[in-house]
This record gives sequence, structure tokens and C-alpha cells, in this order.
Amino acid sequence: MNSENGKIEGSITVNADFELNGMVTGSVVVEVGAFFRLNGMVLGDLILKAGSEAEVNGVLQGNAINEAGKLTVAGVVKGSLIGDANISPGAIIQ
Repeated sequence: MNSENGKIEGSITVNADFELNGMVTGSVVVEVGAFFRLNGMVLGDLILKAGSEAEVNGVLQGNAINEAGKLTVAGVVKGSLIGDANISPGAIIQ
């Protein structure tokens, strides 16, 4: 799994398994077959395409938009949660 500990300016598309321990200043789109683990912060939206998977352990400032992927929230989502998600005990949806 690839990982990033620093700051990524702008939006990104995740096409392979990726772990973010830093920050993305834009949105993150997770494509089919990819897995994204957020331990840091995303300032924009998180968009899961069908067949993708994401785990939010850190802070998502924008919306979590699940378009038929698998979303687990254990951290904080400050925007709206759109679509299905597994919400872990202690998670915060604001």
C-alpha cells in the first residue's frame, strides 16, 4: 500500500491502495477496486465509486459521498454523509 505523510495540494484520484497520514487540500475520488485509508485530513469531499473502499479514521472536512462502495467511518466527518456507511462507535458525524 502506498502512503503519504505530507501535504497534497488540490484534489486527487486514488486508483490503487493508498493511506493518507497527512493532508489533501482538495477532494479525494476513490476509483473501482481501490482502497483509501484516511488517518490525516481531507479538506474537500470523499467520493467512493462503485466497487471501491474507504476507511475514515482522521478528519473529513467535506462530504462523504458513497456511490455504491464500502465506507467505514471511525473518525470525524464534518459534512454530510451521503449513501451507506458503517459507523464505528466513537465516530463523529457533524
